[in-house]
Amino acid sequence: MERKYIVLSIKEDYLIYEYKNINVDRKYINNHKLYNECFLYDLKYFKRNKYHIINNLKKSIFDNIKTLVIRSFENKEYIKFLMESLNLSILKNDFLYTLSIDDFDFIGNINGIKCTIVYYMPDFIKKIFINRDIEVKVNCENKISDRFMLSQDCFDYDSLYYRKHLEIKEYYDGIYGDILEFLRVNYFLKAIYIRCFKKEFIEAIINLLKEDESKNVCVFLHQQYDENDFIKDNFVWLKEINERCKSEEICEFRIVYSDRFIRGNLFKQLTFNNLKLICILGLYVFGVMFIISKSYAYVEELNTDKVNIDIMNSINNIVESENNDEETEELIDGEVLEDEVSEKEEKKGKYDFDIVFSKLKKINKDTVGFLTVNSTKISYPVVQGDDNNYYLKRDFYKNKTSMGWIYMDYRNNPKKIDDNTIIYGHNMRNDTMFGSLDKVLSSSWRRDEENMVISYETEEGVRLYKIFSIYKVDYTTDYLKTSFKSEDAFEKFVKMIKKRSIFSSEENIKYGDKILTLSTCTGTNNKRLVVHAVLIEN
Repeated sequence: MERKYIVLSIKEDYLIYEYKNINVDRKYINNHKLYNECFLYDLKYFKRNKYHIINNLKKSIFDNIKTLVIRSFENKEYIKFLMESLNLSILKNDFLYTLSIDDFDFIGNINGIKCTIVYYMPDFIKKIFINRDIEVKVNCENKISDRFMLSQDCFDYDSLYYRKHLEIKEYYDGIYGDILEFLRVNYFLKAIYIRCFKKEFIEAIINLLKEDESKNVCVFLHQQYDENDFIKDNFVWLKEINERCKSEEICEFRIVYSDRFIRGNLFKQLTFNNLKLICILGLYVFGVMFIISKSYAYVEELNTDKVNIDIMNSINNIVESENNDEETEELIDGEVLEDEVSEKEEKKGKYDFDIVFSKLKKINKDTVGFLTVNSTKISYPVVQGDDNNYYLKRDFYKNKTSMGWIYMDYRNNPKKIDDNTIIYGHNMRNDTMFGSLDKVLSSSWRRDEENMVISYETEEGVRLYKIFSIYKVDYTTDYLKTSFKSEDAFEKFVKMIKKRSIFSSEENIKYGDKILTLSTCTGTNNKRLVVHAVLIEN
């Protein structure tokens, strides 16, 4: 049976990191012995025994190994751990696509890194790396043609990186190579607009998206440019490949009908079938509403991207801790003293975050912490207003916006841990703010134990909370209590929120435990999506 494992292998003068599905006898897993020249670890074992694994790796790695080659960017915190624990200074991304701004920022903050090799990196991020004395090498050697660049109204690769849509207006020799290279350089693609039609061309587009591992791209076929009735003649075929692509989460096909086509068909429907007329009108209205909705979400997402980039640029000159050169582990009889290492890492992490926190406070004095939920897009500074309405319509810079920001209940004390710390955020359709919190409703998401741990960083340090209750509920305030006067009141509260939960938790919540609550709307019937987690590390 195939399962995903962390795979480490040593080749010549570099160490290779992969996280992939393999089918192997369980006796070869976690035993620190080479299997086909690889070390195999399941995720849970690696997390609990990472210092012991490092100790065994040091016995196998030669002194001249300074490079970590990564073939997967999943579980990236372990990439950072391997680099820092093994004193590696070069990180090479061995895959043919670029990374997000957050991923680049993550790489730039690895202690001791001197060089990174990537497929492509935007110039403004490259300048940040250079300012940190980190050499950047890029591997995108295939030049995109000037014809393609002009067709997209782009003049450099940075504009291709940020582009959210691709326009395909004509065929020419080399267009497949141009599209492939565009997909490798681009990170934000949402839609492809096709104005020329051939079966083999559409199939090639699908294969290129699949090869690039693009997800959920909308492909619009513009019927007004279809002079040979390709869409009409191949409608059944288009429907079949659309179903296949949607099931594989590659893309979704949508037809954009011309006004002339709609008017002509409306006349026919008036003559023969009024019911079909109503359906077409409904489709037309839906199309208009869809475009307006997507345009609105697109503007909101641009605003959120700008805020996040501004925050990153504001703190990119944070100085490294003076204690970075201290050893993060000690060996006694060949074993790691994990308690001492954890204590040192906690102190070092607190020191670094204090610096970041002070930078965030300069931007917005209402900053009280930083919230991260694994495998979602939730990674934001948390603010607190004088009431629970101010940040409903203001961003981190206090500019008015419908997306609001992530904020703590005004009744909570940010300087201490209340019985129940409550954090709110809008459920945005473009997955910003708490828009991706609904991933907690998926059983596959919850099966990953790391996803069940929420990180909340403050001036006092990192607090880790374990999720024990998830539910949707009609609008109510009964879960929005910040303190409890008695043990009985606390136990009734815990019993109530556990009973509502969509899954059964084995966490034993007792009086005195501290709870973190995340609350957002669901977008339907005034319901709320609520997540409760208990403090597991103080």
